[in-house]
Amino acid sequence: MYFKNQKYFCHLLWNILPFLGLVVWGMLCVTDNLWYDEGYTAALISRPLKELIEITAQDVHAPFYYILLKGFYMLWGGGTHFWSLKLFSLFFMEAYLFLGKYGVKKLFDEETAVYFMLFSLLMPSMCVQAGNARMYAMGLFFFTAAGLLACGILQKSTGKKWVCFCMCSIGSVYSHTFTMIQTFILYLILLGALLWQKKTALLKWYLGSGLAVAACYMAWLTVIYGQMQSRISSAGANEALFIPNMYTLMDYCKEWFSAMDTPITLAIYLGMGLTLFLGYYAVDGMRSGKSYIPAWGMGILGLTALTAVLLCDTLLSGPLYLPGIRGAGSVVRGGNAADCILQDQDGGAADFSDMLCHAVSRRITAGV
Repeated sequence: MYFKNQKYFCHLLWNILPFLGLVVWGMLCVTDNLWYDEGYTAALISRPLKELIEITAQDVHAPFYYILLKGFYMLWGGGTHFWSLKLFSLFFMEAYLFLGKYGVKKLFDEETAVYFMLFSLLMPSMCVQAGNARMYAMGLFFFTAAGLLACGILQKSTGKKWVCFCMCSIGSVYSHTFTMIQTFILYLILLGALLWQKKTALLKWYLGSGLAVAACYMAWLTVIYGQMQSRISSAGANEALFIPNMYTLMDYCKEWFSAMDTPITLAIYLGMGLTLFLGYYAVDGMRSGKSYIPAWGMGILGLTALTAVLLCDTLLSGPLYLPGIRGAGSVVRGGNAADCILQDQDGGAADFSDMLCHAVSRRITAGV
């Protein structure tokens, strides 16, 4: 009887959590108040399309998000109704939740999908990104979709999955510089998984997809390279304007577990508590299953974070806003990291996110 009731409750949560997210996150969007970067977004999309592209050629972000947002903004009548800018991010965050509802359930099970959505809703940083008129929600959606599709490809490869994986990867690399780096790492992990499972017949699809993404991004890559060269050359002259220290690093680390618009201390402890909770059950699940492959996933995460820090340290004249990518980093904490494509020798999922979500659900059930 208890098991039946628990299963019913899990199914109920599976049905209502996406709509709960719409209500909770939607309340954060019904405002015309904008912070500095959102004001920059509003000013940029007010420019003609050609001028918008020319301006973004001098910016650190690709024009893809701004072009889509401009079209969405015009559909809502434009003007000073800035809440429509926030609704665009809400749209992608809702789509992200539905990825968890259906995509994670298809790959794993319904209980894992519930934990995916639940912890995504509880993360303070995710709540803020849902109403933030910036490209982080869009990047989170495309990168998560690409990671889940990579899982699906390893389970059962189809041409449709490869095409969708390629399209989501293109969306990811054009969303943000850091999702571009993470997508590159995702492709490396996928290559390793294909070779590990000896699925060499799929390498032609892999190469075709990778070349397509590279070709689409090549034009903007030249712009990124030029921007970095310019910033590096001017770093010495502007070094006094921004000198990173230990407090700078502490602020960045705190932002991974929090968000600027939340009660900072409470939010930090909540984010850290959720992370420790997930981490404990993930490690416990790895030990009981004697599977240590997920450690590779954490290594990849560490390399990504190190890359981000080095980029920030290099571009002293205009440091990249690391807290801004906390939404993408929450993919790992939410239980759907890109490293979910790592597989064990028997072909079963032995990834960080899979072990994390399954371990949490199974251990909690066993402990009740």
